[in-house]
Amino acid sequence: MTEKCPVGSNFNKFIVLIFSLAVILVVVIGAVDYYSTKRLIHTSARVAHTHEVLEDLESLLSELSTAEGGSRGYIITGNKAFLESYDTALARVDEKFKSLREITSDNPLQQARVAKLEPLVISRVAMLKDIVKLRTEKGFESAQEVVSRQRGKNVMDQIRSIAEYMKSEEELLLRRRTERTNATAAVATRFSQIGGFVGLLLLVIPFYLLQQEIKKRQRIQKEVTTLNQYLEERATQLESANKELEAFSYSVSHDLRAPIRHISGFVDLLSKQESITHEPKTGRYLKFISDSARQMGKLVDDLLSFSRMSRTEMQIGNVELAGLVKETREELASSWSGRLINWHTDKLPEVRCDASM
Repeated sequence: MTEKCPVGSNFNKFIVLIFSLAVILVVVIGAVDYYSTKRLIHTSARVAHTHEVLEDLESLLSELSTAEGGSRGYIITGNKAFLESYDTALARVDEKFKSLREITSDNPLQQARVAKLEPLVISRVAMLKDIVKLRTEKGFESAQEVVSRQRGKNVMDQIRSIAEYMKSEEELLLRRRTERTNATAAVATRFSQIGGFVGLLLLVIPFYLLQQEIKKRQRIQKEVTTLNQYLEERATQLESANKELEAFSYSVSHDLRAPIRHISGFVDLLSKQESITHEPKTGRYLKFISDSARQMGKLVDDLLSFSRMSRTEMQIGNVELAGLVKETREELASSWSGRLINWHTDKLPEVRCDASM
């Protein structure tokens, strides 16, 4: 015996819905993490780019200062050892300026400042070269006279001023990009935490419900098993009762056959008496007794056949219902003697069944 749970289908749909939501949530979290990571990488690259600009600006100013220091040392002492740091610094000034121009190409404002800075740097480098050449060719006094005019200091002040503006711009960009990076990381972290908690919840709920459903089905299965055992016991009892009833029906059928045969036999003997054959009324009575005995014999045969039904297959065939009705009317004819009964039957069909049943 099986029991169909009416909520089983709805429960399965609910579990599928929960798992689908969990999968969708995982996909959404993955997409958000991917987008956030991509933004973090981009923003981090822009932060690194800002640091490069600041580093190049610092390096440019540092190399110019180093070149100035080397030239000043050579002017004062005449020692050409100072020209080594001077030459190295000038070479790096050109390199750093080219790098600065390239990495600020994405910022029009900084590019405009680089354009203003370029002639000043070129002018300052040219001044340093002229002073060193003048010191070499004409001596300390001539070079000192040019230095005292402070043209180089004025140019260097302009260079530092423009560099400070550029630094301020990059530091502002750095703060904005750092804030954006931190905000993106915070949102991604918060979303991952919430999504992870909700995802865990969506997994725990169906797991708990499945555990409850399993316990419920185990309980139902146990009840079904107990009921099946009870039905098996009842079936065994019914089978035993049927066997007893079959034996009783068989015994009764055989016990009734003898008196029916005696009745039929004595009716036949009486029918042969000459005194009875001359009395029509007595003959009718004997005929009625004989027909009733035959009918009773047929009923006993049917009872015997019915008692054997559990051991034999049903004999299925075509049976006219109209004939069954007619036979039933004839069998009941004696019971409505003196009564007027109107029979109304439509055309009855032919059916497939066991006629004796």
